[in-house]
Amino acid sequence: MKTIVKSTLILASLVLLFSCGKKTEETKVERKNITEMVFASGTLKADDEYNLMAQTEGYITKINFNEGDEVAVGKILAVIDNPQSSINTKSGSKLLQIAKANTGSNAPLLQQSKANLNAAKLKLQQDELLAVRYKKLVESNSIAKVEYENILIAVSNSRASVSALEQQYQNLLVQANQQVIVQNQQLENSLVLQDFN
Repeated sequence: MKTIVKSTLILASLVLLFSCGKKTEETKVERKNITEMVFASGTLKADDEYNLMAQTEGYITKINFNEGDEVAVGKILAVIDNPQSSINTKSGSKLLQIAKANTGSNAPLLQQSKANLNAAKLKLQQDELLAVRYKKLVESNSIAKVEYENILIAVSNSRASVSALEQQYQNLLVQANQQVIVQNQQLENSLVLQDFN
C-alpha cells in the first residue's frame, strides 16, 4: 500500500512539474504604418518641445518663425497688438508729468497752502505787536488785565495756527513727492508690459 501511495505521489509530482512549464511565443518588432484608429486620453509630446506663453494679452499681428525652425535665445517670435498697454503707457506718462508739476513752487495746492501760511504769520506778528502794547497798557493800569490775557490767548492761537499750516505745507509736499514715485513706478510697469507685446 505504501508503494502505491509513493508511486501516486511521484506520478502527481511529475504531472505538476511538466504542466507548469508553458512555452511562450517570441516575435520580432516590425515598423508598420498604423491602419486603425486608437482612442486614448493623454498628451503626446516630442523631445525638446516647449510651450510658450505670452506675458500679455492681445492679438498676434506678426509671426517671425516657421514650424520646425531652430530658435535662438532672445529672438522675438511674435508681435502682439495690445492697444490698452499703449494707452496705459501714455496715460502714465501724462500722470507723471502732472505729479511732477504738483511738487513745484507753482503748484496750485502748494501755493494756496503757502498763502494761508503767510497770512497766519502776518496775523501772528500783528497779535504779538498788540500783546506788547497791551502789556504796557496793563502796567499803566489803562486797560483791564482780562483784555491783555485775551490778546495772549490770541497770540497762542496764532502760533498754533502757523505751526499747523507749516506742518500742512510739509505734508502736502511729501504727498506730492510720493505721488511722483507712485506715478513713476506705474509708468515703468506700463513700459515693461508694453515691451512684452
